Amino acid sequence: MSSDSASILVVEDDDFYREYLGELLKSRGLEVRWLADGSVVCRQVEGEPPDLIILDLFMTGRDGISITRELKSNPATWHIPIIILTGSVEHSDLIRCLESGADDFINKNCKGYELFLRINAHLRVKRLHDELRIERDNLNTILDVTRTASSSLDYKKMLDLTVHRLTHLLGLALCDIVQLGGASPVLLSTSRNDEIFEQEVDAESYPGLLQVERTHEAYLAEAPDTDGLHVAIVPLISAGLLLGALYLRSPRPFGENDLKICTGIADSVANVLKNAQLYIHVLAEKNRLEEAYQQKYEELDESNRKLAEAVRLKDDFLSICSHDIKSPLHIMLGHTSLLLSGRMGDLDQTQHRSLQAVRRQGSRVLKMVDDLLELRKVQDERIELTLVRGHLERQIADWCEQLAPESRERGVTLQFDPPAGEIVLKSDWVLLREMVWNLVQNAIKFSHDDGCVRVSVLRAGDMAVISVSDDGIGISEDERARIFERFYTGRRPGIKRGTGLGLAIVKSIVERLGGYLTVESVLNEGSTFNAHLPILAEEEIPVSIDREFDAVPRHKILTIDDEEDARELIRVLLEKKFELFFAEDGMLGVIRAREFRPDLILMDLNMPRLDGLEATRRLKSNLMTRNIPIIMVSSTRDQHRKLECFTAGADDFVHKPFEPAELEARIRVHLRT
Repeated sequence: MSSDSASILVVEDDDFYREYLGELLKSRGLEVRWLADGSVVCRQVEGEPPDLIILDLFMTGRDGISITRELKSNPATWHIPIIILTGSVEHSDLIRCLESGADDFINKNCKGYELFLRINAHLRVKRLHDELRIERDNLNTILDVTRTASSSLDYKKMLDLTVHRLTHLLGLALCDIVQLGGASPVLLSTSRNDEIFEQEVDAESYPGLLQVERTHEAYLAEAPDTDGLHVAIVPLISAGLLLGALYLRSPRPFGENDLKICTGIADSVANVLKNAQLYIHVLAEKNRLEEAYQQKYEELDESNRKLAEAVRLKDDFLSICSHDIKSPLHIMLGHTSLLLSGRMGDLDQTQHRSLQAVRRQGSRVLKMVDDLLELRKVQDERIELTLVRGHLERQIADWCEQLAPESRERGVTLQFDPPAGEIVLKSDWVLLREMVWNLVQNAIKFSHDDGCVRVSVLRAGDMAVISVSDDGIGISEDERARIFERFYTGRRPGIKRGTGLGLAIVKSIVERLGGYLTVESVLNEGSTFNAHLPILAEEEIPVSIDREFDAVPRHKILTIDDEEDARELIRVLLEKKFELFFAEDGMLGVIRAREFRPDLILMDLNMPRLDGLEATRRLKSNLMTRNIPIIMVSSTRDQHRKLECFTAGADDFVHKPFEPAELEARIRVHLRT
């Protein structure tokens, strides 16, 4: 607002001064209106607000003080600057004027230029105040529309709320949001119909739209359209990309301030569009990923089903191996041995050689079946390890002593090099024995005649290293990459081929026990296999491993078995370590269990009067005996029968014939728990 275009209301009842003041203000280009009666001022100001009021202090009808108070207390007029004129020089009059809310106080005797300077200063302040007020209102309008647009996550609802709110705030006849950038404009939302969404439209139905698309600048129609409405088109730009446009029609012309508001709102709407498009993209990507996940899940489920079927077939095959193949093999080899012994009559040389070949190949098949069953047992994660503390060097010394006859038969020296101190290991000793035996037998097999196999144990940090070395033919670098594959036997001149499973079993055992296996070899000089196994930390080592069970009273074990030889075997194995009781059948076993309250029961499966299943059921259903661990000991390999044992309440299952160390390890595990 400049002083040249400002509207001044002069309220003065003195005709002479009113004429003087009018000439002065008009000479400066100001628009002047007059009032002589103070009683009508407030009504006139509210109906047609001026830019500034010059008010006489003392007038007929009503004085300037009361008029000022009323105008300044009215929200519609409080912002209009008021200058009070008076001929009084009393200081108290000045105080009264300022207290009433007047913006300035001028003596009527002041010079004309001073009055004009005061007026001009207050007009500048008024102009700045009006601009701030308009800017504030604009920001509030933009904020209102932005909040409205952001109040929903629904893309369509966001757009509809925006056009309706904008139409209401600006008094529009129509507000459309049009998407640009495609082959044709797309009407996303319109204030005239909420049902319309993503409808292709003709660009010609929006005059000026192509210009906005080309220039990226707002368009303002020079004249009203055929309906007498004024048109404005504001581009929707986000990050430099034109997304669409706001198409606005209004019954009144669009001013500079209207375009400013629409531009600010357009920025918000553009962000809404961008976020909505991003949301749609993310939603589509989410749906795509969910579909892909579902497809992969179904494929994985099918793969798991096929894998489970393959595992079942493998288990069935191995069950056949253990029953339907081993049994006839034993019979065949038995008859072969009988024929070779000469008890069935003399054999000529050709017949003898043929039968020896049959026995060799039959034994090889039997060894392969046994190795397959052993490998399955080692690799089956469903079978829990039986971990017991023990002295590694003592166990390996015993095993080497047991293998010494086999090495002597081959003409090979078997030597054990003990460590400097004790090495305490917590391990599954049945699996560990299988690993050491396989490595030593393999070394004996590939050693030269009169050669030497060395077995050593040492501690390397928190690992125990079991090394088995031979001075045989060695392993080439190419073969080293394959020797742990199942059924790989290599080509060694003069060496009897095995099943190709021994080293695969060794590797599986070492990994199952939490360790790893390395091999070093030089052709024609020999090989060394190193099994690295984790050992106990020093603070975990008990004072005396051998007396771990002697510190408490000897545990009582009840053996229920109808075979006298089986009971005698248990007696020989366990009588030095446990207090033993025996029963010849299931009925007597139930009675003695209630009588002696053993700490553990070894139960045969097939017995007269009361079999092991029923005896187990009765013991587990009785409050006095239900917590006693029961280990079923049976020669059956039938998985269904084994499942029946666990269903009846058995805590463990050991196959006959069993390894003494395995049985003792399982007993100790259950006595600890």
